[in-house]
Formats: sequence, structure tokens, C-alpha cells
Amino acid sequence: MSTPNPDPVQKFLRDRKEPVRLLIGVSVLLSCINAGLMIGGAWILAQIISAALFKHTDITALYPFLAALIALYALRAIISYAADRAAFKAAATVKKNIRRDMANQLIALHQQGRINT
Repeated sequence: MSTPNPDPVQKFLRDRKEPVRLLIGVSVLLSCINAGLMIGGAWILAQIISAALFKHTDITALYPFLAALIALYALRAIISYAADRAAFKAAATVKKNIRRDMANQLIALHQQGRINT
């Protein structure tokens, strides 16, 4: 049984993935880490709310939790920025390579006399 021909756009993009494979992997990994930190932040926030509202804990006792929450949000911002930069760099590299390939193809066709300027 033969497999159907793959979508030409998918094949076109798949052929261009090698130069950006590492950047995409870095972006995905950082995004996963960011998701884990978001869960940790939600847990810290739940601890703060529980202690303040239900246990009537003094606000000064919550300062370490509040500081940890602020630090966690700062870390998430840095990681999110790095993930976005890696994804942008990957997209820009693919776009640059496609443009280069198209220009080379047009030059080759012109030199063969198949297109005129």
C-alpha cells in the first residue's frame, strides 16, 4: 500500500528545519520551564491567600512568600523573553534562507534564458 504524497508546503518547510532545529528546541524547552514556573507561582499565590484570609497570618510573616512570588515573576519574564527571542531568530533564519533560495533560483533561471528581466 503506497502512502499518499505529502503536502508540498509541509515538505517545503520540513526541508528547511535543520538550520533552526536547535533554536526551536530551545524555545520549546524555555516555554515548558516557564509553564512549570507559572504553576509554582500559582501555588505560592494560593499559599499567600490561604495564610492571609483563612489563617489570619500577620502580613510580615508573608514577606518571604511575596518576595519569592516577585522573584518568580521576574524569572518568568526573563525566560519568556529568551524563548521569544529564540523563536524569532528561528523564524528570521528560515525566512532569510527562503529568500536566498528564491533569489538563487531566479538567477539560475535567468542565466538559462528561461526568464527575461
